[in-house]
Amino acid sequence: MEKYLGGFPVNSIRVCVDEQDKDEIRGTICGVGLEHELPFYNMTNLILVIEEALNRIGTPQAYQKVRTFHEEKAGENHSGFCGNPTRYKEASEIHAREGSIKTLDIVVSSRQHTSMQGIVKNIEGKVVGEFNSDLDLIKLIADA
Repeated sequence: MEKYLGGFPVNSIRVCVDEQDKDEIRGTICGVGLEHELPFYNMTNLILVIEEALNRIGTPQAYQKVRTFHEEKAGENHSGFCGNPTRYKEASEIHAREGSIKTLDIVVSSRQHTSMQGIVKNIEGKVVGEFNSDLDLIKLIADA
């Protein structure tokens, strides 16, 4: 098993699973477009954390604007499109980060119909599968 050492597009997220209890997983996500790692506590929370990360990165842009019922603080709005997102890390830093249970790379190509579309790769860089919805993504992560 040879580790893939290619580049990371800014719209990719590395999922590092550190704990697994039956069908639930816990760990962190990271990416070149994220300043800090973000923790997740179960599969549903993982989808929400990935959505928040993509909002922070600014690409791909959400198909619909998310409504909130609280006032946004100055600098809190991360939902705008960014044509040239900031790269906080080098690809080598992302390659160095691995989960103790499993490691997957999610490349989100679009976010249409309030869901994500893209591909999932294993740590070797081989495509595990394509997803057209959040449910497809959950199945790919669980089966990988």
